[in-house]
Amino acid sequence: MTDDQKENAALFALGLLEAAEAEAFLQDAARDSELAALAADYQATLGVIALSADPIEPPASLRESILTKAMEGEIPAVLPAPVVLPSIPKAKPARRFQVVVPWSLAACLAVACAVLAYRTSVLQNEKAALIAARDDWSSLQLAVLAPAEPGTSEATGRALWDGKRGVGVFESGTLPTLAQDQVYQLWIFEKDNPAPVPSGFFIPSEGTRAELKPQRPVGEVAAVAVSIEVAGGRPQPEGPVVLVGKVETSG
Repeated sequence: MTDDQKENAALFALGLLEAAEAEAFLQDAARDSELAALAADYQATLGVIALSADPIEPPASLRESILTKAMEGEIPAVLPAPVVLPSIPKAKPARRFQVVVPWSLAACLAVACAVLAYRTSVLQNEKAALIAARDDWSSLQLAVLAPAEPGTSEATGRALWDGKRGVGVFESGTLPTLAQDQVYQLWIFEKDNPAPVPSGFFIPSEGTRAELKPQRPVGEVAAVAVSIEVAGGRPQPEGPVVLVGKVETSG
């Protein structure tokens, strides 16, 4: 595409080429897709400029002038057909596609990054939950309680102690019913401390599940026991110990 052809493309878009020059330009454009694309761009630009101009009210005499010339035969009965540029080969859309592709890739990468960030956040939350669960489990201690004197009873029980929170629970389904003035009292034995800590009491007729609530903060728990005491409980065991069991750390 020569400089003259570029100039003719602009003149063609403006409608300033003579008929022969316009015909020659159309032939050149049919052979040169870039020249045809350039002329089309010029025409599109002129259309935008025309639409961007502020509308002007035509003078009142314009209509009469047009009608007069039409009556005098100066306006042809059939207007010339608009000049149509030759079709542009598909090389032009390919060039436009090269510009669009990077933006499409950027959008895809942005979406992929967002998904990856979301999955990373989910995995981090799951990891934190697993670590917290592991820490919770590591603070749990289980004690399986059996009769203090083997062969004297078939009663059993179990206690789960949470050393991190300082609370626990005791369960048993085999303890016999006591007299109305008696209760089963729970005791916690600390390591290196022979004195048990009162940790609540319960009545089997009201249920076989009770909370382990020591009357004071306890250190490392070594064992859990159950004794029969008078109603209201005692600060130290006075009745017979029916169940006892050492605790084991789950971790």
